[in-house]
Amino acid sequence: MRVVRCCEHASTQESRSSGSPWAAGSPGLLRGCHPRTSSSACASIGRRPSVRPLSPHRSYRERFARTLIRRHGGKQASTAVDQLANLAEAAENERSLDTLLGLEGTAARIYFARFADLLAAGAEQPSFAFEKRHRRPPTDPVNTLLSFFYALLIKDVTVAALAAGLDPYVGFYHRPRFGRPALALDLAEEFRSLIADSTVLTVINNGELAEGDFVARAGAVSLTQSGRRKAVGAYERRMRTELRHPIFRYKASYRRTLELQARLLAAVLVGDIAEYRPLTTR
Repeated sequence: MRVVRCCEHASTQESRSSGSPWAAGSPGLLRGCHPRTSSSACASIGRRPSVRPLSPHRSYRERFARTLIRRHGGKQASTAVDQLANLAEAAENERSLDTLLGLEGTAARIYFARFADLLAAGAEQPSFAFEKRHRRPPTDPVNTLLSFFYALLIKDVTVAALAAGLDPYVGFYHRPRFGRPALALDLAEEFRSLIADSTVLTVINNGELAEGDFVARAGAVSLTQSGRRKAVGAYERRMRTELRHPIFRYKASYRRTLELQARLLAAVLVGDIAEYRPLTTR
């Protein structure tokens, strides 16, 4: 397998300071691109037009707009979609990584403010009511499922990044710190709605999970052992779903598509192709 490297000038100590569990000398891409060591190099890469489609808010806008308008419509939905479109336009001309992350946060708040509209079971079962995103800890079943599926997705994207020769712990938009797979978080953004959010909607709206599959302790809600088995089964079913890749024009599962996108990013960074194209579906 061809090993892809970047920031070759980084010293051994710089590599260790990046927070990656992979020791100095790791063959990963972007080795040493840590804000404390070579932030200018990482910032310049992150601002390249070729990789700017990794900007986190894009998947929220595209997936949210199609689903919400098709299923619900109405003035509130259209307003939310317009707001997300405006944020997307603002991000196109933005050069500050901190500002881009701020735009992501604003887009996420708009997105999750309307997420309850997609939960058909929420109106019928109070246990699946959703008000806003709570991560640490999740305080209701919907937030628990979102966090659980995001964790599974990040794990799979980390594996895909390693398979493509990338260091998943050094990213463009998410700041590296010890144990945090920053690049995997960057790459996962375009899949959050397509895989994780979609699976949440499926298991709740189809009645695959019930109130008894969750347990509340000390203000936090978690899945029971039985609930976890059901959730993992639903996630794996989604990962086996096939779609036609818009670039390669052949069918691939979502799991295979994670690796394809990681390899496209690696190809951009070594100059084999001109621009990274995020995954888009119909």
